[in-house]
Amino acid sequence: MGTPPQMLDVGLDTGSADLWVSGVGCRPCTGLGTQYNPAASSTFNTIGPVDGVDITYASGEVIGRLSSDRVTMGGFTIDALEFALVRQTSSDFVGAPFSGLMGLGFQTISTSGSLPLWQGLLNAGQFSSPEFSFYLTRVGNNSLAQEIEPGGVLTLGGTNRSLYTGEIDFVSMPTGYTPAFWLLQMTSLTISGQSIPVTQSTALSIIDTGTTLIGGPSVDVRNLYAAVPGSRPLSGPNAGLYTIPCTSRLNVSIAFGGRSWSVADDDMILQTTSPTVCVGAIIDLNANLDATGGRSGIRRWIIGDTFLKNVYSVFRATPPSVGFAQLGNGSPTTPSSSTPSTLIRTGTISTTPLATSDQSASSGGEYMRVRNIYYLMLLPLFVCLCL
Repeated sequence: MGTPPQMLDVGLDTGSADLWVSGVGCRPCTGLGTQYNPAASSTFNTIGPVDGVDITYASGEVIGRLSSDRVTMGGFTIDALEFALVRQTSSDFVGAPFSGLMGLGFQTISTSGSLPLWQGLLNAGQFSSPEFSFYLTRVGNNSLAQEIEPGGVLTLGGTNRSLYTGEIDFVSMPTGYTPAFWLLQMTSLTISGQSIPVTQSTALSIIDTGTTLIGGPSVDVRNLYAAVPGSRPLSGPNAGLYTIPCTSRLNVSIAFGGRSWSVADDDMILQTTSPTVCVGAIIDLNANLDATGGRSGIRRWIIGDTFLKNVYSVFRATPPSVGFAQLGNGSPTTPSSSTPSTLIRTGTISTTPLATSDQSASSGGEYMRVRNIYYLMLLPLFVCLCL
């Protein structure tokens, strides 16, 4: 970012559309990555007033100034990309191991009104294909996993054929929907072969790389866990989570359009609290946000990385749609020279445990508090960004 370039790690979030980075002097910003220094860039410009951008997530907030600078990401460059230079964050971001956040939703939901990087590159004709795609690493069932692990692969302007097999099953966004979130209609939800009723009004699902778990409205999540013998809801700061017997084999499948996609049983276990009691990876968003002061009244599903690491996901702008494909058997590889307009980066995910009783997490794990489940707890994949 900037001239000369400053290297910054940013979280990749298809559930928002603003780019922001923490600037020198940002507060509290404790634990955030490298802070951007606008004074060191000859191509930096201010656009809006001080603290003119206030980006509020379901839990957490950043405040900064609308600015612009030269941004390069994996060989793609925009000379004057707008972003928020943040000088203040809420405590929710304390300990986050990144410099900022890159929203990969549509400009429609950008708080600042700025064009997201991917849309700017697409409009400038830099993409050979109007899409970007994700492969997410699975480490939750690996006893040797470190606190920071490789997070996966992002490909801009196409797909990486070495990471999936078969065809990509694209599902169009709902008819009449102005593209904003990457939104699909959930057509079925099953657990152990049992169909879980999901009402039409709550079946709209945001496909969100910036959310760790799968979250849904209270009634739907209650119906799902009612089909799991021995499950029970947690309360206090962990309201919205459910414990389940560790021996449970949930066999969860979710369909968008005609094809159903399975979620591995290992991914359905968020954490083990005792030899026999585990925490499920599907959360009641309404109960969690009610308990923690977040934005309640959610009537959509949030399909996060518990699901997305089981598929190869492709986000296509024209026509607006999201596609899934079966994962390949090989390890992530750099695409061949025939693969158009691609970006391959290895990122990081945090595997710090969540609090799983009615008590808060320790101060060292504050970033991973359950109250942050909907928003950026999140960010399993980080990439290096040159602004």
